[in-house]
Amino acid sequence: MNQTLNLTFGQCVRALRQEKGLTQVVFSERCGFYQTYLSRIENGQANPTLNAIEVIATGLGLTIFELFERVRQRLEPAAVVADTASTGADPTASEPAESAAAGG
Repeated sequence: MNQTLNLTFGQCVRALRQEKGLTQVVFSERCGFYQTYLSRIENGQANPTLNAIEVIATGLGLTIFELFERVRQRLEPAAVVADTASTGADPTASEPAESAAAGG
């Protein structure tokens, strides 16, 4: 079962917050959010605006682009598994067969 982007984003925010040693209460105050809203974001139950995502990134000491990259890294393994299942490709192959034959 694939995770939703909301859930992956929320799990990433939670992990980064915990790495910083911040509680939900402290971090939500830092961001200017209600703790219940931050909880909903972390549980994938809220769809934060771009402005809210920027505030979260800043509160974590990241740019919005760095935060999106962290989320992408969490999504990537799931995308590789899903792509492999649909195409039958070998996820451990380092390059396509045509490239290996042509480059020889």
